[in-house]
Amino acid sequence: MTYLLATIISLFISGYVVYPLFQKRYQLTPLMFFENAGNLNDLESAKEEALRAIKEIDFEYQLGKMTREDYESLKAEYQRRAVLILKQIDDRQQRNMEGDPLEERIRLYRQQLKRTGGIQNNQRLCPQCGQMVQKDYQFCVYCGEKLNV
Repeated sequence: MTYLLATIISLFISGYVVYPLFQKRYQLTPLMFFENAGNLNDLESAKEEALRAIKEIDFEYQLGKMTREDYESLKAEYQRRAVLILKQIDDRQQRNMEGDPLEERIRLYRQQLKRTGGIQNNQRLCPQCGQMVQKDYQFCVYCGEKLNV
């Protein structure tokens, strides 16, 4: 009777241990998407979560816990999600900057530099490093780039 009980318990434990091996091992953990998020912090936390998941997948693959097919499919999916989140962050930041008066002044200044070829008040803009140098210089004093005279 004791042997029968021990056999039943060991079969039950063996089945419990082996059961996960017959299921699909890796599934995507749900990432929160903030399609209409109220603030930028939600998107930033979703970005961090996606990047953390990609690092975890890389780590598990390097340990040999994951097949190459699973690794490639999961990594591609998480990268796709991270790119979507990054695009949402960029769009949100762009919308936040549209009404900024400082950004408008910078845009107008850049347009003026393009019209004048970067020359302004006996100075001009180095095309390589963007520093202002004297108009009659042949080389930039900051980066050494040859300037068109």
